[in-house]
Parts: sequence; structure tokens; C-alpha cells
Amino acid sequence: MLFGSRLQLAVTTILVGVSSCQWNLTEHKKPSPGLTTAIHALTQLVKELAKSEGCQRETILPSCQAYVKANRSKGNAYYWIKPTCASGSRSVQVYCDQETDGGGWMRVHYKYGANTCFKYDQITWTTALVNCLGLVQNMTEFAISDSTTTINTPKSWVMRNAVPSSNVGDPSLAMAHIANCKTPSGSTWSQGYQGGYMFISGKLDTYGKWTSMHYGCRTSAKVGSQTSMRIGGGASHTGEFIHTSCNDYLPNQKNSVTSRWNTANTRVIWIRTSV
Repeated sequence: MLFGSRLQLAVTTILVGVSSCQWNLTEHKKPSPGLTTAIHALTQLVKELAKSEGCQRETILPSCQAYVKANRSKGNAYYWIKPTCASGSRSVQVYCDQETDGGGWMRVHYKYGANTCFKYDQITWTTALVNCLGLVQNMTEFAISDSTTTINTPKSWVMRNAVPSSNVGDPSLAMAHIANCKTPSGSTWSQGYQGGYMFISGKLDTYGKWTSMHYGCRTSAKVGSQTSMRIGGGASHTGEFIHTSCNDYLPNQKNSVTSRWNTANTRVIWIRTSV
């Protein structure tokens, strides 16, 4: 009877967790050893359900920044966001840095080693989606870090008052291509790519302690100065996953942000919007 009553209590608690989309580990007593495996599996399922879009549907906001402004940030984590500019648009799950400099940063994509690029598997970026989320029109800051979970690292590069542009057409389309792990023109990345750029201009900042970075052409850019970065490639400047200027490449040296397609380093792209 004791075994059966504990099983009934555990199942009842789990069902309450499912119905409320919540799970509080303090709501039930520690199960007897014979129930541990089964209850652990069920509780893990409930936790996953609680993180699902269905459980969060009534509370989904349109951006990482919106969660901060609504005082509903839960720290650095994945968040469901729902574009609001198109009827019937579906929610998508993105990673947000909500702890660095007030939060509101959305991770766009990243490379982790040479010849790699990682995007959100469940998202196919389009011009409409980029515009709905304001990743170009409402961009206030653009950042690069060497961590997939935070911008707050010694090797971080931030463009304040960021202004995006492109020489391959609509900047929103170029951004959609980039977020899909393509080049700005939409082709597959290679070290030989020279089909055009997306540019980000702004005031240089960092969450590290360095005060200047190698810029190219044997020059440096100081924190606080107006400068620019670019993604793409051109003649004699091919395969630039992220770079500054010239082909005076010094990846992994002198605080350089540079990562070419075949460079063995980590570069994570983040955007913060005004809304």
C-alpha cells in the first residue's frame, strides 16, 4: 500500500506539473528507490514540456529585449519569441544573453573552428522574418564574442549605435543569408568567396580590458573610435567570416576580431535591438 500510495502521489504531482506547465521539485517527497527511475524519466519529460512553445504560448514576447523591458528575463537561456508584424507568424526559439550590459542580446549564428557555421536548426531566415524582428531596422548594437553563451568575455567586440549596410542589395536579405550560415549574397561559404559584403559601422567597445585592436593596413582602432566591420569577401579579401579592413590579417593576435572561413577560432554574432 505504501508503494502504491507513493506512486499515486508522484503521478498526481506530475500530472499537475503537466497541466500547469510548471515543475517544482519541492512539491513532492523523495520517492522510494523502486520508483526513482520511472519518476525521474517522467519529471524530465515534464521539464521539457514546460519549456515548450505550447506551455509558453500565452506569454511569448517579440524579442530578447522585450523580455528585459517586461521584467521577465530569466537570465542567459533560450527564449521563445514571436514576430508581431505578420498575421499567423510562428514562434521561434533563440538564445538570449540577458545578463551582459542590461541584456536583450540575441545570438544570431556562430563559427566554432575552421570551416564551420552553426545556425538555429528550426529557423529558416527570410527578409520578412529579419524585418519582423527588427534585426536591421531596429539594430542598436552589434557584437562578436568567443563564447556561445555570453558576450561578456575578454575577447569581445561591440559596435555601439550600429548601422548595417550591404553592397549586395537589401541589407535585410544579406542578414537573412548570413543568419542561415550563407554568405551575404546567399552562396555557400568558402575561403575563396569574393561576392560582396555586409558592413556594420559604429563606435567600438569591448567587455574585455583591451583598449585597441588590430584593424588592418598596419593600423589599430581604439575603443571609443568610430570604425566598421564586415562579413563576406572581395577581390584579394576572400572568405571573411568577420573582419575589419585590408588583407593585413592577424587572426588571434593583437585583439583582432578577424576570422576568415578557414581560421581556427570561435566567433559568435549577437544583435541587440531597440524593441
